[in-house]
Formats: sequence, C-alpha cells, structure tokens
Amino acid sequence: MGLESENLQYSGELYFHFLDGLKLKGTVYLCRDFKGNLIETDEALPFWCPVDEIPWDQMWEDDLHWLPRALDGEQFTGRFIFDKETMIDKEIIFG
Repeated sequence: MGLESENLQYSGELYFHFLDGLKLKGTVYLCRDFKGNLIETDEALPFWCPVDEIPWDQMWEDDLHWLPRALDGEQFTGRFIFDKETMIDKEIIFG
C-alpha cells in the first residue's frame, strides 16, 4: 500500500538536465499527516530518521542545496545540471 498522504504542502519544482540528454522535472510536496508504511522502490529503500541525522553523503548532491530550506517551509525552484552523478551547475531561487 505505501503511504497515503494528507494535507500536502507545495514546496517547489526541481529541473534536472543530464549531459547525456536526459531531462527530468520533479515537484516537491511536504506532509506531516499520513498513514501506511514506507515501501521500497527501484529508486530507493526509504527510511525515517531525525532531520539532524539526514545522510547527505548517501544522497544526490543537489538535495543538500534545497531540502534543508524546504523543510524550513521555504518554496523554491531549482535547476541542476549533472554529468552522470556529478553536479556541474545549479541555480536555486527561493521565495
């Protein structure tokens, strides 16, 4: 079943461009009200942890630039360019 979220709060948009031509867009929502359980996906094995223990070194490099401020309630638009798994450029607008 996974999680059923309630009272979603819009946080922002993420645009990714990879040098191999792949382009992705993601929309970020936060929620504090949910029911159900985390389930593994092809992308990740999700887990809960305290905010001050987020394992940044195990995440995509861009996450460190937008996620802390999103968790503080700021809205944003982020654009990132990657060469494989290495971020080579970024632009983030908050507010």
